[in-house]
Amino acid sequence: MDAPDAQASHAFRPLFEPVSGGRLAVRRLPEVLEILDLALMELTRMVQARRGNFYFFSENGDLLPHRKGDDTPALRALAETALQSRASLLYGPAGLSGLRLKQEAPANFALAAPSMCGYLSLQEGDLGVVALSEPIYLDQFFEADFNLIKGFAATFAILLRNGVTGRTPREIFLSFKSSLLLLQENTHLLQRIKESDYRLNTVLEVSNQINSSRELKELVEAVLYSARRVLRAQSASLFLMDRATGELYFDIVAGQGHDELQGMRIPRGQGIVGLCAQEKKSVVVNDALNDPRIYRRADEISQNITRNLMAAPLLVDQECIGVLEVINTIDRSSFTRSDLEIFESFSDSVAIAVQRRTLLDDLQRTNLELERKLRETSALHAAAAAMMGSSAEGDLFRRTLESVRESMNIQRLSILLKDESSGLLRLAVNIGSFSQAEPVQPGLAQRVFDSCRPLFLEDINGNIELRELGAPGRYRSATCILLPMIGSLRSEPYGVFCAADPALGIFLEDDFQLLSTIVAQMVGGYENQLLNQQIAAQRAMEQEVAITSRIQRNILPGAFPQHALVELAGRSEMARTTGGDFFDFHVHEPHGAVTVLVADVSGKSLPAALFMAISSSILRTIIRAESDPVQILARANDLLYEESQSGMFVTVFLARYEPHANRLRYASAGHNEMLLLRANGEVELLSGRGHPLGVRASHMQRYTGGESHVAPGDMLALYTDGVIEAVRSDSHEEYGMDRYLTALRKLQDRAPAEIIDSIYGEVQRFSGEGLQSDDFTMLVARFFGTPAGLQDYNLHFPATRSSVPELRDQLGRICLRHGISGDLLDDILLVSDEAATNIVVHAYGDLAEGVSEFECHLQIESNHILKMNFRDSGRPFETDLVQEPDVRENLSGRRKGGFGVYLIRSLMDQVRYERKDGENLLAMEKDIHRP
Repeated sequence: MDAPDAQASHAFRPLFEPVSGGRLAVRRLPEVLEILDLALMELTRMVQARRGNFYFFSENGDLLPHRKGDDTPALRALAETALQSRASLLYGPAGLSGLRLKQEAPANFALAAPSMCGYLSLQEGDLGVVALSEPIYLDQFFEADFNLIKGFAATFAILLRNGVTGRTPREIFLSFKSSLLLLQENTHLLQRIKESDYRLNTVLEVSNQINSSRELKELVEAVLYSARRVLRAQSASLFLMDRATGELYFDIVAGQGHDELQGMRIPRGQGIVGLCAQEKKSVVVNDALNDPRIYRRADEISQNITRNLMAAPLLVDQECIGVLEVINTIDRSSFTRSDLEIFESFSDSVAIAVQRRTLLDDLQRTNLELERKLRETSALHAAAAAMMGSSAEGDLFRRTLESVRESMNIQRLSILLKDESSGLLRLAVNIGSFSQAEPVQPGLAQRVFDSCRPLFLEDINGNIELRELGAPGRYRSATCILLPMIGSLRSEPYGVFCAADPALGIFLEDDFQLLSTIVAQMVGGYENQLLNQQIAAQRAMEQEVAITSRIQRNILPGAFPQHALVELAGRSEMARTTGGDFFDFHVHEPHGAVTVLVADVSGKSLPAALFMAISSSILRTIIRAESDPVQILARANDLLYEESQSGMFVTVFLARYEPHANRLRYASAGHNEMLLLRANGEVELLSGRGHPLGVRASHMQRYTGGESHVAPGDMLALYTDGVIEAVRSDSHEEYGMDRYLTALRKLQDRAPAEIIDSIYGEVQRFSGEGLQSDDFTMLVARFFGTPAGLQDYNLHFPATRSSVPELRDQLGRICLRHGISGDLLDDILLVSDEAATNIVVHAYGDLAEGVSEFECHLQIESNHILKMNFRDSGRPFETDLVQEPDVRENLSGRRKGGFGVYLIRSLMDQVRYERKDGENLLAMEKDIHRP
């Protein structure tokens, strides 16, 4: 009701009056009590509570309940705590919340049921508390209920403050101004409800879009448009994560004038989106102009000014796959908490859409990969079975070709061998090709044989020279693969393998790789047949042993790879002239994954050597096609078990080092535990489960392995039992694991080859002069890792010519460990060579050796900048007098020098020379960024 005219204002009294302690007592008039009952009834109905009450102060300042029947000790305790803390409180399963900062709940505070209360206060003092407890349908009150009672308490306190009693009973008046304020507040609430409904409808619309079958780009563009519309923002963008580099790149941009940002990359951790992806948390920036975290490059490209923005991560199983971003509010100055909540719902929807598309793509790729691996496995298995079941040259080749035709569906296959008497190629075996009697004219096969290089032609008609060599009409599909049959027993090929007319009409790269593996395996089998024939022809055991030893020497690696991230060395010493131990390795890609293994074949002498050759060939073949150590052992076991009738077996420990993940995956087939020596001195035992290869079928057992994180400086030591089971000749005491581990720790800082040689010598000395009882085989791999961040290297050399190649070697090893290779490494080494030569020859010249030296300071910021500074105390260098080289002038002798300085300036990005304090300083910089 509106207040009466001012003439009667002396008759109106407020609804409360001050009492002691800065408190206010509500006047307990009948009309006030009626209003309080009505308020409690509506409030308990709205929040679905069984019990509710007001607690007000009496004239004496005591806290009393409005309804004595609904008064409980729990509600009273909650009300008293709220008045003490001067805050509204919520009590639930998590305890008491709502206390002000730096204030703790009373000790042992606990209530019998979930409760909450709203704190009633005015500027004049505290009024009391409205309290509710025992939710009807749920087991607790929620944040929305708590916000409702807090809002009710604030509004109700205002009504009590602005209400007055009339001159007659049951009259209570409220000023027109207060009524207008309440009307405005209700209007604002209605507007917020409409806006919330609109946002909710948009979220539902986005959810329906996510569940539709629309194409991903179209779907995400629709979601970004909805985000711009709801949040009233200038533009919205989707960034996706490049897993290989950690960079974020613009994938889809919704907003005018932002197309030029498509594909732009933001480095890891830079900008707001980089920070959002790194911390996996949403970020709101409402003062972008003064925020140093903003990535200004995007504004420069789009010619746009970022005023404010929001970024939300796209999270799938706690992994960030991208970031969603909106920029620049249109009709207001900043983004709000409410904006962030709705924006995060959009980011969740986009994450679901992107993940679903990714999963579908991954599923398709996986299916294709499975089909490819199944095809390869079938072809390899069929070829291996054909080889192991063959006893003669022609039988081996024919069985192999038949298995290739059936598994790969190739129509025309042939093998041409060199005729030793005439030196020409002869047709040995063919399927679907041409008659055995047809003479073989020099052509593509002869070219492949002479060059020892494979030939893979997708269309022979595209090369005039090769088309004429290929005999027109012979290749119906115009595609062919020719491979030289290169073995390890002699330098030239045995012949040429030819494949043409695939059923699909064209050969793929996978076909070429698979055929190369099969041919290598076939040649290995062929060489084994040749060696078997030689062995059978020899009556003396000495000749038999010599040939068998030759097999094993060819099986063991002859040289170890130059790898930037791992250093390898291995050694195998047989107890007799022949044995059953071997080791192997395979580098899958330059500076990438490396697979290593050691193996021990049961038995000795010739049978062990042959089984060793077969096992090594099968393992090498499968390692090239499979990356999982467990699967490698399972597939190798299938081949050895199904085709071996000798009852022999081989124990194997196999590990795959993956530098990109700093991970070592491993598996064991009945082999000893291996050792991973950490750089900090700790030792990890590596073991797996599974029978030796060739004992039981894979479906009757299960190989299990493991994986371990590898840090720079860690070292893997693989060995066979001949190392630790070496026996002392006089006491029959074994060398043992303890001695072996002690020796490894002492030698841990040395090169792998030196470690192996030292331990072999120690084992020999321990055993004494008796015969070696078992084969000795070790393989050691030290993992360097790629140095990260800024690294400094100081190199000092005497100013002699011999220091120049030594400088190149040290710089080369350092650069390789930082991932610098190829043309970039060649440029850096060429510049260092020229600079060091100039110092030795020109700066010092004929000065006495031993007195002069120079320093090379190398600073590398990985994937960014390389700085190389040379310092010497030689003669000064007059750079102003050096002219650019001129070919004619230099050749005629009229001008000397200039090429070295020109070369350095051409290959480096920045070059600076100065003479200071009697020293020459040459400073150079090179951008080594690799996208």
